[in-house]
Amino acid sequence: MVQAFFATPGELLLVTSEVRQYLGQAVGRYPAAVEAVIRHGQAEGVLPAGDPRPMVLTLLSMMGAFSWGGMMGSGPPPAEAARVIAGAFLHGFSVR
Repeated sequence: MVQAFFATPGELLLVTSEVRQYLGQAVGRYPAAVEAVIRHGQAEGVLPAGDPRPMVLTLLSMMGAFSWGGMMGSGPPPAEAARVIAGAFLHGFSVR
């Protein structure tokens, strides 16, 4: 999921207004998709039970920060960003 998020951040600046509108609608659905993934992780016991919204916001914030860094030319390659985000997210919310 994280790797897909980073697939084409720079190319988004070059799209038409129709594509931007479509992407805006898709981005509006993105938090719900992330929440579904987190709820699945909770059901599997990989993530702690409880309100998933703080985890959704944390994950989206980390992905947004790395994406911004990538667009500014100061971020790591997408695969490295995905590895760091996944490790930090899972380590910080793992069941102990």
